[in-house]
Formats: sequence, C-alpha cells, structure tokens
Amino acid sequence: MNNNNLKQPLFDLEFASKVEPLPADYDPVLIEVFDQDGLLLSVVNKTNLTKQTRPFGHQAIYIAWYFDEQLVFFMVDGKEEPLLNRLQLLAINYSNIIANSN
Repeated sequence: MNNNNLKQPLFDLEFASKVEPLPADYDPVLIEVFDQDGLLLSVVNKTNLTKQTRPFGHQAIYIAWYFDEQLVFFMVDGKEEPLLNRLQLLAINYSNIIANSN
C-alpha cells in the first residue's frame, strides 16, 4: 500500500486523461480515495479497509480515486461532470451483472 498520505492528482491528470478507460473486468487490488487533505479511504484486496473522517461541514475541493496507483476518477467541487472518469466500462459491466442476477 502506498504510504503517501497526499497524492498530487493534478500532476497525474494530464497522463491519465490520455489513457483508455479501465477494462470492464478490471479488478483492482488497491483502491484509494483522496481529497485535498489526504487519504479518505483505502481498500486492499477488498478486505483491509482504512478510512479517515473529516470534520462536520468539511467541503472537499476535489475527490481523486486511484486504482492500483493509477488515477481513475477526478472530480472538482462545483463542476457538474468529472474532469476524469476511467470507470465507464466497469460501471456498465457491474450494471449488467446486477441486472442479470435478478
């Protein structure tokens, strides 16, 4: 697990915006979620969960999701659409799995 408590998503955004969306069957080992104050959530192997709380009323300037050290989602407060979303195919795949399980 990355011990870096604060990522630099703006540096990662230029590279990540040029990379294809994650494949529909992508299964990350490490999921990390950050805001401007550092790590919010970390999940390793779907079992080891670490989470940090923020004070009531805390407003995130941005939210950045990393899968296996790759920036996959980046949303800035006040914007209606994310600046980066490489999760589209995963979302479609999981929607199909849920629909077919009923």
